[in-house]
Amino acid sequence: KTNATDASVIPAGRGGVRDAVVTSPFPIPRQGEEVIWNHNLRWRGIHAKRSGGFAPITRRGNYTLVLLAEDWTSPYAQPGTSELKTRFPDLLGAFKQKVLAPGFLAGSGRLAVESINYNDLQRLSWIYSPDLRRVMRSPFSGYDNPSPNTDALRFNDEVDMFNGSPVLFSWELLGKRELYIPYNAYRLHSGSLAVEDILQRSHINPDHARYELHRVWVVEGTVKVPQRNPNALRLEDRGHLYSRRVFYIDEDTWQIAVADNYGEDGQLWRFSEGHMINYYEVPVPWYTLEVFYELQQQRYLVTGLNNQRRATEFDEDINPRLFGPNALDYYIR
Repeated sequence: KTNATDASVIPAGRGGVRDAVVTSPFPIPRQGEEVIWNHNLRWRGIHAKRSGGFAPITRRGNYTLVLLAEDWTSPYAQPGTSELKTRFPDLLGAFKQKVLAPGFLAGSGRLAVESINYNDLQRLSWIYSPDLRRVMRSPFSGYDNPSPNTDALRFNDEVDMFNGSPVLFSWELLGKRELYIPYNAYRLHSGSLAVEDILQRSHINPDHARYELHRVWVVEGTVKVPQRNPNALRLEDRGHLYSRRVFYIDEDTWQIAVADNYGEDGQLWRFSEGHMINYYEVPVPWYTLEVFYELQQQRYLVTGLNNQRRATEFDEDINPRLFGPNALDYYIR
């Protein structure tokens, strides 16, 4: 109720939301950008620790499984006030990650601090290099920069299906429609499955996926700067490798369930699916598996893959000292 009456999109600059609390800020959206922010700020708990992996699949069906540990926290999701929220009112949350396997990647890690108002607080990121044994600030790690260790099959702004400022695109709300979307994917989440039971040559094993007919919001984004310029002084002027994106966002959870992404030639280039379950102990609906299909290369990437890993742990403990750059070194080691 508070969000419905108070929250608003910041109309200029690099994008953001003001006067929002806890969860999706626009329960009655009137424009496409509001629906995007509903996805970005949806309720995902306050603090979560999880492990899993991802696998870039070659055209022949080969892959190397990358195992990760992740720690995610969101002061924004805490109800009420706190010292941290008072000091950093534009802070959405922080995310840190370390690579556990394979051996040639193990020991690397990264940390990102995310904002709800990019005019006042931009995303900050650091990496830990096992070769140099030190933490370093990294260049801006958003938009269409390829995600590390994914064989360039996913951009940074496709983590969690979409993240970050929506400022590079003009978003149009096309209304609602009914669509079969990935939902209640408990078979894909099952601890009785191994990675090889899920991954096939050209797509995940459909015997373990589940799709349901749901109402979804349809939002179309058209890139504002058609000619990509990665050296533009302003991030909002740099363009994007996707010329158009269409998101199908679940009416109930505000999560992007399916995304169609078009290249600069106007042709469908990639599409992705977010296979969701409900973590009842929180409760929170969130992805157990994300799948990114690259149509030109006939390859795909799967992230999640925590079936035989430690279960995700949720709590409400936020210690800011654990999400600073100095803590990344300790976390990795």
